[in-house]
Amino acid sequence: KQSLSKWAKEFVELCRGDVDSVPSDEMLEVARRTFIYRDNADLLGTERAASKRFSQLIEDIPSKEGRLELLKEVVELFPNEAHFWAHLGRFYAFSINDYQEAIFCNDRAIGLQPSDHVLHHMRAMTLRQSIYAKLDERAPVSAIMDDVKRASGYFDDARKLNPEDEHSY
Repeated sequence: KQSLSKWAKEFVELCRGDVDSVPSDEMLEVARRTFIYRDNADLLGTERAASKRFSQLIEDIPSKEGRLELLKEVVELFPNEAHFWAHLGRFYAFSINDYQEAIFCNDRAIGLQPSDHVLHHMRAMTLRQSIYAKLDERAPVSAIMDDVKRASGYFDDARKLNPEDEHSY
């Protein structure tokens, strides 16, 4: 595991191929399965998404810094893949507690796929995590109300896009 993040970066470069061309669907799927999916499923938009687990490869990298570098490399090489941005945001929120950067990544993902309810849900989950952190620090209710209202609005956006998704309720 010593050089895993270095090797993983080389692998994502292989998956991307020539940066001046459109990535192949097959290699994009390999990248998703390698760097995003957990237990062979994309769990964004579910309660399990709030867990700190990531893909097995990401989990196997010994340092947070190495994990972050790899996820940044993934979005740099696949800048138009919304779910890659969402997972980078998820890492910022749940592993580093950098909620501003997480929301930036969430908003970037939504900008790429505005009608994807899962991405709206993830943005709400990021804010929810930020609220929990503030509550753990015993912040006064007045200090979290704006975030609570924003998170509620983001969950509402997700429900409007897909009223059948139970996780947005």
